[in-house]
Amino acid sequence: MDIDLRVDALMIVARIAHELAAEPRVLPSLVRLAGSREKQLRVAALYALARAASKLPAGRPNDATVGTYSTAFDQAMGDAAAPAAVRAMGWLGWGELSAAGRAVSPRVRALWAALLERARTGLEPAEEPVLAAAVHAMGRVRDRSFVPQLTALLASGNDEGQRQAAWALGAMGDPRALSPLLQATFSRRDPIRWTAAGALAQLTAASASAA
Repeated sequence: MDIDLRVDALMIVARIAHELAAEPRVLPSLVRLAGSREKQLRVAALYALARAASKLPAGRPNDATVGTYSTAFDQAMGDAAAPAAVRAMGWLGWGELSAAGRAVSPRVRALWAALLERARTGLEPAEEPVLAAAVHAMGRVRDRSFVPQLTALLASGNDEGQRQAAWALGAMGDPRALSPLLQATFSRRDPIRWTAAGALAQLTAASASAA
């Protein structure tokens, strides 16, 4: 079967993600495709899984279905030989899964730390989407232990990394992000400045609601 046809089929599956999330019999096939040697198939399968993971109800961290999703995302995130698009989609899918209640495993923390270290020493341009996807995933997780790392990235990352860090800090709602986000609103780069302003508004609104 032609690869383009299979990719198109996976995109159709992704569009009915709300039904896929409740149909675990489909998941093994998608997980197998998520390990394909063909980049297009692998990215499309991971995309379909990520869309389905976003529809999972919260609070199911030990569900067997969640474990099936986790296998595909973990493999993609940790595959150093995979194209950047595959690893980025793995991070995005993992973020959606974690938003449904999956805990941050030691392996994911190690992958995150390694990625940040590469960012500190200088990422290749092709790797920048992976960092941006990982930062976005951290915002979906809302684990406040990542706030110091995201704050550092907001101050010194590349444009998209900084923009995603600003969004993630706003999503986490941690008061420690107030000053860094305020400083980021004075950035010379519009995407960073506007995202920081939006995150700041989200953060202050959350603080007002909690008061």
